Amino acid sequence: MIGSQMFGFKVGGVSPFTLQAFVQGYGGMIRCLFGLPPWISNLACIALACGLVCVFAGTRRDRRASLYVIGIIGLPILMAAAQLPTLDFPRYFLVSATLLLLCAGELLALGFAAAGIYRLVA
Repeated sequence: MIGSQMFGFKVGGVSPFTLQAFVQGYGGMIRCLFGLPPWISNLACIALACGLVCVFAGTRRDRRASLYVIGIIGLPILMAAAQLPTLDFPRYFLVSATLLLLCAGELLALGFAAAGIYRLVA
């Protein structure tokens, strides 16, 4: 009762799909996942993460790279195309978050294994 009056919670409530809610949920998940500051926009987080995954998948031709593209880019696009409700909560993107962490770990491992400037960047 108190939570519903203070924080706008509604048990069993459903918010309709909007593109802004989708960007807020998916971008918020990426920002929280990597500890990015709030002044970085959600759309920039989404664009950067999806761009890095596409570059990674283009350079590494293996099964995991295709899984990363499907889970990090394809699944959220499918969720937005289906116009699922309440996508403004980052918890609905846990599968994408898990795959994004695995991809980031693999990118760091490749960077540390490389020589020269790539190791310095990693």
